[in-house]
Amino acid sequence: VIHMYLHSSSLIDGATGLTDLDNANECIIARIQSTIAYLSTRANVRYCTISEAAQLIKQRQSEADFQNERLS
Repeated sequence: VIHMYLHSSSLIDGATGLTDLDNANECIIARIQSTIAYLSTRANVRYCTISEAAQLIKQRQSEADFQNERLS
């Protein structure tokens, strides 16, 4: 699970100090796109909310537990 979070004020030029560049919005979006592109070459990337991620993790754990019980 990779979790990305930022305040919307980070997208405003010079508002937070996150970037000292003009066009902070475009810069941050480009960095996020680059990160996602890289991760996509290494793993199956799925976009979801935190609640959805928690449900997926529970589901996968249940499936793994079921498989382990079957093999025991």
